[in-house]
Amino acid sequence: STRPCECGSFVMTQRQEWFGARFASGGDLHPLTARAGVLCGLHPDEATDHIVNIALAERKPFCIVPCCVMRSREPRLDSNGKTVSSYEDYVAYLKAKHPSIQQTFLPFVGKNLV
Repeated sequence: STRPCECGSFVMTQRQEWFGARFASGGDLHPLTARAGVLCGLHPDEATDHIVNIALAERKPFCIVPCCVMRSREPRLDSNGKTVSSYEDYVAYLKAKHPSIQQTFLPFVGKNLV
């Protein structure tokens, strides 16, 4: 579903949809990412890697608050061939995708690394 949110001087569209590789491969929702000013994911589970990969491929800014490593569903190997199995490993794996990826913390309790 799509819900517009008028936030001051701009309109933000939230799309609740399965977000995967089809967005990057010209799937039917690709125009949504092409028009987006920023890609965001708050605890996006399996979509985390896709958000980062698509944002990098389309040279778009992005922010994610990763949560679950999901190692049994989507096993990942770091640059040394080691299985990414902890949250800390996952954050390092995501940051290794591009040298300009930065991190900070949001001011709330829980998984708040963005």
